[in-house]
Amino acid sequence: MQNFDSEKDYYDILGIDETATSEEIEKAYRTQARKHHPDAGGSEEAMKVLNEARDLLSDNETRLAYDKSRQSNSVVYGSSFAFEVNDSLRGDAFKTENDDEGFSGSAILAATCLGIGLPLLFLVESQWVFFLWPLRIGGIGLVLFGVWMAQSALAARHRKLKKDKARHLSSRILLQQALFWAFTILIFAMLIVGLYWR
Repeated sequence: MQNFDSEKDYYDILGIDETATSEEIEKAYRTQARKHHPDAGGSEEAMKVLNEARDLLSDNETRLAYDKSRQSNSVVYGSSFAFEVNDSLRGDAFKTENDDEGFSGSAILAATCLGIGLPLLFLVESQWVFFLWPLRIGGIGLVLFGVWMAQSALAARHRKLKKDKARHLSSRILLQQALFWAFTILIFAMLIVGLYWR
């Protein structure tokens, strides 16, 4: 493997694309050599650079190393290349193409609150100790907040459906709401029966 200067654009020197095959590299080299050869009025320095470009890009191992070094130099983190101020001033600069109207965030928060609140509530209620009442209130609050976030995630899903103009939208929304609240009431009833009616 030979040494190379990662600052030089060997592809541009030969006038080829980065996906060029070895045949295309040879053909481009011959074309450029006819133009820049010292016998045709070119300079020795130009021929040296052409030879260097051909030798580097013809060797697959060296070419891979060169391509990797160019990719790592393409964006300097912590510099102005990584952040464009003018792009951030536009209103849609931070929108993603897969905008889910807040569904993901609400669903993750609901799962987190329910995942912490339910075990906490089970632990506190299984101890039957009066002075744990602040933890009981905290567990109930986490569970209720988790249900609220799950309802918020469902509402975000409905906004997305409305935005996509799905068919039979109102019946789907009503059915999903009814199933959500029926499931929520069933879970709370099972919790109350399991924890307090022994």
